[in-house]
Amino acid sequence: VTLFENGQEVGRLTELALDGGPEGFYRSDFMPTPGQEYRMEVVADGYTSVTALETIPDGMPSFEVETVALNVNDFSGASLNIRLKLVDEPGNDYYQIAARINYLFQYPITDPETGEALRDTVVRINEAFSLDSDDLVFEEHSSNLLLFDDKLFEGKDYTLDLEGYSYFPNDSEDFDNETMITIEVRKVSEAYYQYVNTSSLQNWVSGDLVSEPVQVYTNVENGRGVLGSFISASVELEIDE
Repeated sequence: VTLFENGQEVGRLTELALDGGPEGFYRSDFMPTPGQEYRMEVVADGYTSVTALETIPDGMPSFEVETVALNVNDFSGASLNIRLKLVDEPGNDYYQIAARINYLFQYPITDPETGEALRDTVVRINEAFSLDSDDLVFEEHSSNLLLFDDKLFEGKDYTLDLEGYSYFPNDSEDFDNETMITIEVRKVSEAYYQYVNTSSLQNWVSGDLVSEPVQVYTNVENGRGVLGSFISASVELEIDE
């Protein structure tokens, strides 16, 4: 598996299985650069070589979190409301938004025979919110990640009202000043967007005899799949008790 940057070889990926990791996964220490073109080439004895071409989006996503409200209810859940303003540049752009909650949780350890509490183990939990919004139609491969394009607001500022829900312990003792909300905005490539969009649509119409077949997008020559990319920016907000 060889990686090229603007036509020049920049390194070969190594299989994780060689270091005791899972088979079929490859990695490289090379750090790609936004705005540059990359080609990946895969060669194996007895097979036709497989290649894919991808350009990483240029320019970090620009956004501002205007308001955040977190409400912990009585059913071990937390609802999140976010007002977020995207600063969109001219040209076709594709976005993905995610939100996570990070908190400390006291996990009780009990004696298996007597049920007596022995001690508390403090662990740090990182949970994703299930996000939604009425402002746009989202293409999503996971309810925890919202995917959309900028056709309705291309080149302009656009404000989104997002709603989220996640598990959260409802014991006030577990809610401390180390609870953080992370909001991440990704600018994804067109290949990334098209692949996720069409694969989601294919999954949606699967088994529907009256729907047209959906061909999942691929940018892989002599194969199937996608070489996609994104760049991301995030903010961390501390939640007061």
